[in-house]
Amino acid sequence: MGQFILYNKKLHPCGEPVLTAGKLQHLLFTDQLRMLKSQMPFWEDHLRLWKLHFKIFKIDEPDFLAHEGKDLRRQIERAIHKNRCFKGATIRISFLFNEGTVGYLIEINPHRESSFVQNPDGYQLELFRQFQKSDSPLSALQLGSEPIWTIARAHSRQSGNIPLITNTKHSLLETPGANIYFIKNKQLYTPSPGSGCYINPAKRVIAQLCEQIGFALHELDQIYEDDIQDVDEAFIANDTDGVQYVRGFGMKRFYRRYSQQIANGFERLLIH
Repeated sequence: MGQFILYNKKLHPCGEPVLTAGKLQHLLFTDQLRMLKSQMPFWEDHLRLWKLHFKIFKIDEPDFLAHEGKDLRRQIERAIHKNRCFKGATIRISFLFNEGTVGYLIEINPHRESSFVQNPDGYQLELFRQFQKSDSPLSALQLGSEPIWTIARAHSRQSGNIPLITNTKHSLLETPGANIYFIKNKQLYTPSPGSGCYINPAKRVIAQLCEQIGFALHELDQIYEDDIQDVDEAFIANDTDGVQYVRGFGMKRFYRRYSQQIANGFERLLIH
């Protein structure tokens, strides 16, 4: 966490009690986006998501989102500069609604690196079996996915593995906050929006990258646990952590050839 937060255009030291318990009752939703080398490459994606959320809550679009969110972006840049985050940062924005007015809280988590940092050992996945994710119009959004993500993380805390979430038909969907991808013979497979999976903005960049490197991207309504025994590689991706290699799932082990190429290409598309 940085040393300063920004609440409704005013900077405050982090230790200052800005949000009281009463104010927290007015929380609508939160979101995170990444800053890399003074750029916010997914700004337009998040701007569309914020506008969609206000429509869902039947709240008029706030003025600070007008003109491509120019005013809100300026406030984020103020918070970044005050916290001296010149290489990179994760930005957390909380939107609140009280007495007909939308407010926001901006928190900055500085990064020493100016690029995405990959886990050198890769991640181990484990199937989250206790609960399944129900399909709804909110399934594609963090808003509709966060409750089961929180539960899945709690169940996987002891093992340290990444939980892999399924729908009520036991088809694989996602890991908390990220989309899952499988590689076989230069074919990339990922759950489709019709399966009820979350859609992270990074998926747009993955699709662009597939066109550049000659991969075919397939969105499937059903991907089962047994299906991935025949794939060669796997990775997870989102817009805050980039592309992260998956080393295994149960007894299955994955290679790290094309997934590394995709990870490098993903970052190159964004910040070069």
